[in-house]
Amino acid sequence: MLYLDIVKACNNKGIDDPKRWMVKNGFSHVTAARLTQNTQASINYNILEKLCLLLFCTPNELLSWQPKDNATAQSTHPLQKLKHVAKEDSVAGKLKVLPTEKIAAVQKFLDDLAAQ
Repeated sequence: MLYLDIVKACNNKGIDDPKRWMVKNGFSHVTAARLTQNTQASINYNILEKLCLLLFCTPNELLSWQPKDNATAQSTHPLQKLKHVAKEDSVAGKLKVLPTEKIAAVQKFLDDLAAQ
């Protein structure tokens, strides 16, 4: 099942409290709660666009995929790229536990990558 994974997208951008961040950026408390708890049944394209603009991403970066009980997909299927990543495995989660002496190497890598 495909679903909007706001928490994953926010974690990847270093946002620790997605609901609070959404409210600060103009979303109602109800909408923010539904989106961060994955209880929103559908999404308006205007909301999707606003999220993409705020998070500087594309819609596919907001999606995650969890196969239903009996569904299977080949390991090479493109949906595999959307499998949920645990918070501690996100980029922000890994940076938080990275030893200080390795932060400079990460910064250099990011600088080199941005220059390409």
